[in-house]
Amino acid sequence: MDMNLRKDGYFVQDSAWYEAERCFGDFVSRSLDRKLVLLELGVGFNTPTIIRFPFEKLTREHDNITLVRLNLDQAVIPESLGNRAIGINADMAESISDILNVSVSHPYPAQEQ
Repeated sequence: MDMNLRKDGYFVQDSAWYEAERCFGDFVSRSLDRKLVLLELGVGFNTPTIIRFPFEKLTREHDNITLVRLNLDQAVIPESLGNRAIGINADMAESISDILNVSVSHPYPAQEQ
């Protein structure tokens, strides 16, 4: 098993990676007229140009996008993202459990169509 870490000049950028990147780009393009949350899990600074910086750029450029960054040690959020981003420096399993518990106990009201 290989982890998604840079171990040579190719990182994990094989044909499957490029297909996933294309699918993500298509998804974002189709979602720009809606509220969108980018949930970033455990992404540090080993290869920030793959996920971290692009997520920050999307959040900065689109008012409807919110970034939620979970990382035990590196959840820092640029001030330029203002209140459209949150960094959670905590155990990921506990944080997700907390988020799910809040979502279930305090569901958002239904939006009118």
